Amino acid sequence: MCLCWLRDRLLAGRILLAEDGVDNQRLISLLLRKATGEMPHGGGARLERGTADYQTLVNWIAQGARGIQAGEPVVTKIEVSPAEVVLARGAEQQLTVTAHLSNGTQRDITSLACYDSGSKDLAEVDAGGHVHLGQLTGDVAVMVRFQEHVAVFRATAPLGAPVENLPAPRNYIDELVFAKLKAMGLTISLEVGYRLSPRGEELLRRLG
Repeated sequence: MCLCWLRDRLLAGRILLAEDGVDNQRLISLLLRKATGEMPHGGGARLERGTADYQTLVNWIAQGARGIQAGEPVVTKIEVSPAEVVLARGAEQQLTVTAHLSNGTQRDITSLACYDSGSKDLAEVDAGGHVHLGQLTGDVAVMVRFQEHVAVFRATAPLGAPVENLPAPRNYIDELVFAKLKAMGLTISLEVGYRLSPRGEELLRRLG
């Protein structure tokens, strides 16, 4: 069965019921078998039989696979909490994802969101939003997705060295850099013994 046919059927307001015929029964079976990975496809297994997510899909199909009806609340944005943390190497952090709906209500969608680590060497995240940092230091971001909405969780695993005797910041960029050095526990590099040309000195003077 063609999934484009399913899309057109749903957009036209038609419902999907097994008793409507063999074609619908085959399509329902195809949807469930692909979702559980029993029928191989490019997206891989997304659900396991017997789980709450699988039952949600079964219930949706049993109710006619209806789309969002006119006037029903829709998700306007999502938020992840915490949004940014400093953690020790090897630490763990559970994320909570909240959907804000158009009717002003909120819903916990932690178990429904999708999670992707920007660097699996720095941190791994499971399907339930549980983040486990590795043994490397640095910054890592975890992208959280639900429908077309995106939120980002950021974690810093500092080196932990004391940062002292920083020079006085001369501009906004210095303030950002020095704040990051302190957060990361990174000391500044020693001055390098070189001499700028007069043109280079003039350029630095203008930038400073």
